[in-house]
Amino acid sequence: MIYGIGIDSVDIKRFNHWNTYSEVQLKRIFSSQELAYCLKEESKKLERLAVRFAAKEAFYKAWSSYAPECTLSFMNLCTKVHVAHHAHGAPYLIVDWNILFKNSKHASTPIRAHLSLTHTKSTATALVVLEGDEKEDNSNPFSEHSSHIVSDNVYDDSLYEEDEDQEEEEEEAELIQEIYFVKPKGANNAYTRH
Repeated sequence: MIYGIGIDSVDIKRFNHWNTYSEVQLKRIFSSQELAYCLKEESKKLERLAVRFAAKEAFYKAWSSYAPECTLSFMNLCTKVHVAHHAHGAPYLIVDWNILFKNSKHASTPIRAHLSLTHTKSTATALVVLEGDEKEDNSNPFSEHSSHIVSDNVYDDSLYEEDEDQEEEEEEAELIQEIYFVKPKGANNAYTRH
């Protein structure tokens, strides 16, 4: 049974300024293993960071469609989901399910996260499908919203509870703004969406 689907595409150019980020800043989003892989080839650094960021966004969207009551913010989720590679090179997700289920009303039903990544020189895309065995009571988590798939870069705030930690919220908003918006030349605090 499919519990959630998430897809995210990002323009790799938006990550150009990530070259100025320290490893400490990048570790707020990526694991040490992800950074080691991304940073080992300078020419592929930005596309590798971008596609991993897209994977985390896609997972967040898939998880949010399965557990919309979950109060875990995107930035917190980033540290709980990591992209790794099988020996033959195929990517997969390492997920801290214990933390996710702790923040969700759903029972710890075994869930598998399927991941597909692709990128060109300009665009990185990730697709995540959450799958599990059919529930014993044959209920569908999408019974009210059978076609609910979150696939935009904008979330409906009414689906999620407010974060209690204001500082964390501001940091997340700032990071998202840096990725998806650019400051026009000569503008003080105005931003324009890409």
